[in-house]
Amino acid sequence: MIEKTLEKVSRENHGIVTTADVVAAGFSESALRQHARRHPDEVEKLGSGIYLFLDPEEKTGVESSDSTFLVALGLAGSQAYLTGSTVLDYYNLANANPEKITVRTPHRFRRVFPNWMKVSHTTRRERVDVINGIRLQNLEAAFLDAKDTRVDYRLEGLNDAESRNLIGGDAADRVREKLRRKQGR
Repeated sequence: MIEKTLEKVSRENHGIVTTADVVAAGFSESALRQHARRHPDEVEKLGSGIYLFLDPEEKTGVESSDSTFLVALGLAGSQAYLTGSTVLDYYNLANANPEKITVRTPHRFRRVFPNWMKVSHTTRRERVDVINGIRLQNLEAAFLDAKDTRVDYRLEGLNDAESRNLIGGDAADRVREKLRRKQGR
């Protein structure tokens, strides 16, 4: 019985199941811990009360190429979104290869996140795009926030994004102007 609940919750949360989710579904926290202990090939403990259901294509219907992004968003909460170079990496633009997946969220967390992700708190409202269930910072803002990607790569990536119709001409021109000003310094 808990198996069906866990599959449903993991599908809804991009493979992430927390003890709070299990308790809200009417099961005890120990039921999740016991399931994880009995099925180590299916469930991985990520942190205190946070579990990842493995094999995301089968369990969650998520393409494996997107699973890391979805796990990061699942850990950071429902209003979290990817930012900066991580967004450029998602779109395969600007030769972006961020050291960490960067995520912004309006929530404050006490939990420790995995060392492969960086979570920052924000109070500002940003336009967020959702593609295949992945919440992404608007591409215009992502090009400007991707400070760990060289400006000349971002300009090249901007041309690529414009040719792929990922960003409109006016927005591309605004970003191009701001990036060229930065490059001129």
